[in-house]
Amino acid sequence: MPHPSEDFGKPIEQLITEVVSHKPGSIGAERLHALIRYKTAQEVEVAVRELKDATEANAAASATLGRRVFWLNVVLTAATVLAALVALATFLRDLDEPAERPGDLEPDSAAIHELGRVVHPKSGGDVVVHGGQFEVHLLT
Repeated sequence: MPHPSEDFGKPIEQLITEVVSHKPGSIGAERLHALIRYKTAQEVEVAVRELKDATEANAAASATLGRRVFWLNVVLTAATVLAALVALATFLRDLDEPAERPGDLEPDSAAIHELGRVVHPKSGGDVVVHGGQFEVHLLT
């Protein structure tokens, strides 16, 4: 019978094949069974430790990602508030400006008679001449 320390360095697969060669219930078979259980428990312990380390690394990465997403949300919220304030300021500024007077839409009559149709510079619409009268077609 080999010394127990000789079996300790063998892989589990080899120990399992050697158990078959022993008589069930014999001291050699029981010794190999105990060694298989011990080595299996060792492998499980190592795997659990590696899993724990990987879980801790993932938790740290998740925490870092969470902080970055939080600050991204802060920046986006600030940008949204700033855009809303600019829009409000623009709206209020436009309220203070006087509306265009009807005379502002009248085109230069010389240009109408000469061209027959011109684009009004302020409205962007067409000015069309019909028998000495003009119509303004605003773009919508």
